[in-house]
Amino acid sequence: LEEALLEVTKAGLLLLQKDSYRFLHDRVQQASYALIDEEQKAVEHLRIARLIFSKLSSEELEQSIFELVNQYNLAAVLVCARAERVRVAQLNLMAGRKAEKNTAYSSALQYFASGLKCLAESTESTESTEPDANVDREQNRLLLYSLRFAHAQCYWSMAEFALAEEKFVQLLPFAESAIERANVYRMLAEICICNSGYDKAVAHCLQGLNLLGVEVPANPDRGQVDAEYRAVWDAIGSRSIEELIDLPFMTDPLGLTIVDLFQTLNTATMIVDRNLFFLGGCRIVASSLKFGNCDCSCLG
Repeated sequence: LEEALLEVTKAGLLLLQKDSYRFLHDRVQQASYALIDEEQKAVEHLRIARLIFSKLSSEELEQSIFELVNQYNLAAVLVCARAERVRVAQLNLMAGRKAEKNTAYSSALQYFASGLKCLAESTESTESTEPDANVDREQNRLLLYSLRFAHAQCYWSMAEFALAEEKFVQLLPFAESAIERANVYRMLAEICICNSGYDKAVAHCLQGLNLLGVEVPANPDRGQVDAEYRAVWDAIGSRSIEELIDLPFMTDPLGLTIVDLFQTLNTATMIVDRNLFFLGGCRIVASSLKFGNCDCSCLG
């Protein structure tokens, strides 16, 4: 390789650094890239993507996720194996979440959309008769739900509330578990809050909590609030503040979903119903005492 690239290195087009070559200028790289046939570009991108993936550990994957996924997406048309398409969808979900965390919402949307496309094409193949086919289908369904949820949530983060609502409403029939449906209702409530639709937001939160078996009065009176307050103190008992701080972290999906719903409910009820607001705060504390502490525990 060194002998083959000797002339262009001498010409100052490439720079040898340790065991790798780099273009000396972006324009040189762009001009070289433009000379490659389109079909051959996809072949090379796929080769590079597979090479990068084969050399990354699970720890390194998070750090190099954008580089890897960008190579795969440029060669998506050549990824034919069903298992690899599912893997590319998973990688796009990971990249999208990282981009969204960095507030790069436009990039996140593209990653989520690419993941959805990969997954849609992977499910067009004929039904498998393998013993593990049902497990694979459920894993793919969960991946599809996660991608669609993240895609819709990204529109919410961008303040594209009409689009976000449309996406979440479309997702609701495909949410099979109570937790999945409850999380969709929570996001619909968040959208209503952003549009000052507080009463509708409360209704969505109560619907989500009801799906999880949590009964909350829509219009509690002061007596009901006082009863919830006393129940919290009874649950705390003689435990010190230090003991409450040292409660384990909440990891149970049910507990996390319940607390998230109460947090959203409190945002809405702060405006329209103080009794429901205080009751929600008591329930956050009660859930934290039962399931452990989480980010929303301090709101109770």
